[in-house]
Amino acid sequence: MSQTIALYSVLRWIKLLFLPSVIVYLGLALYGVVYMKLRTNTCPVSRYASEAQKPAAMPSQTIPKPIAPKTTSYLVEASLLNVRKTPNAYAQIVKRLPHASQVQVLEIQDGWARLESGWVMLDFLRRL
Repeated sequence: MSQTIALYSVLRWIKLLFLPSVIVYLGLALYGVVYMKLRTNTCPVSRYASEAQKPAAMPSQTIPKPIAPKTTSYLVEASLLNVRKTPNAYAQIVKRLPHASQVQVLEIQDGWARLESGWVMLDFLRRL
């Protein structure tokens, strides 16, 4: 009798511990299969029943050109302005410009101005 009770309690614990994990693993596996199927779209049948339903080709995207400044002379408004190697706030500092220095801007791109010696943030320059 006690062996039967022990067997039932072991089976109950296996059911409580094992069954939920199997359900979770099966669910994750099913999700992965569905996700990969949707992601790769490897269906052997054509996506479109006819060519008439096929969407029009997207126009090729053109990369916007940098804004050419009308006035290329700018004045440094910061007390000391870092000139950086690339247009990034964490890029290497190449040079420092003192306050009221006049600089020639070659191009403006994403809030950064390119000088002959590197890049500076446009916020610290004033157009002359």
